[in-house]
Amino acid sequence: MSLLGDASLFQLGVRGDYALTPKVYAAAGGALNWLETNGQHETQLGVSAALGYRFGFTRGLRARVEANVLFFGKAKLLSPANVYSLEFGVSKQVGMRSRTTGPAPASNRVWQSMFGVQGGYTRSHAVGGGSDLTAVSIPGRGGAISVLGTPAGPPVLFAILPIARKIAIEPGLDITRLQTSGTTIFGGNVSARVNYAVSGGWYAGAGGNLVYLKTSGTSAETAKGVNVAWGYHFPLLSGLGGRFEIAYTMMAHNTKLGLPATNTLALQFGAMMPLR
Repeated sequence: MSLLGDASLFQLGVRGDYALTPKVYAAAGGALNWLETNGQHETQLGVSAALGYRFGFTRGLRARVEANVLFFGKAKLLSPANVYSLEFGVSKQVGMRSRTTGPAPASNRVWQSMFGVQGGYTRSHAVGGGSDLTAVSIPGRGGAISVLGTPAGPPVLFAILPIARKIAIEPGLDITRLQTSGTTIFGGNVSARVNYAVSGGWYAGAGGNLVYLKTSGTSAETAKGVNVAWGYHFPLLSGLGGRFEIAYTMMAHNTKLGLPATNTLALQFGAMMPLR
């Protein structure tokens, strides 16, 4: 990891939500960061607060839009940090069955239009030497890894767009903006691939990646690569789908960014909802 060296980071948050109205809620709680780097480890505590709005979405699913803040105190190895975010989430009541309205999908229909989020294990290897990067995150960091110096990984957000009975196009997107010590780093990871249904829920995919990087005071640059995947998709909950996938991304050497050729192995779990 070019900016952090050898590091492991674990993050945990717990909070309570209070309904102000049937749709508006407020929340407050605590958070913990645990970092191990170069043989040293540190714990950093923080507090969080949020204000959100929840509403019905589709087929028994609920959605929410939320603004939240997170304040971490100073620790021996970590500086104090404030995190501000605006987030969109989708959820489903546990144990609730959605009533099916409308006809069931045709039995010969392999793909359907879906929107999904994914994450899991990734390991990036710099060809010819250098630091490797290993990450486990749900959802995944995707393009955020490029901000740390290594273009890698499948994007967190993806869609399934059928174009034939056994063929679907899968675009992916991940955008990250990091600001620290007066320097802003922007990273975008865009992918596109073709998925082919092999048998049952098994499928194979192949496509390309484009990673965009822009740092304050420098010109924007892009890194290109290709990706292949093998996976299995299945019904997860009523109205939702799931998949497990092994993907391999190969990014080319980029002299302008000072990045070596990078190969990334990813074991991903994805959750998907229909686009209707």
